[in-house]
Amino acid sequence: MPTPSPDLIPTPTPETNDLLGVVTVGGSPRPGALLQLSAEGFATRQTVSGQDGSYRFVDVPPGTYVLVVKVNGAITETRIVTVK
Repeated sequence: MPTPSPDLIPTPTPETNDLLGVVTVGGSPRPGALLQLSAEGFATRQTVSGQDGSYRFVDVPPGTYVLVVKVNGAITETRIVTVK
């Protein structure tokens, strides 16, 4: 049975340049999802979603990034995110 695709809504915060959001699967928070943020010339950052599915990348420089979510070790979602 395939893993349901997570719902992923990343939100840049202009005041702090943090990138945050919540990973959900089927409308329920998904703890333990691995998130990777990368861009050319930028060291890849990783974080894991918390018990409530939330995640945060702190102090992300302005630019365009690829945000990859892995659930149960498989890539399940990829988004392009712009931080201004």
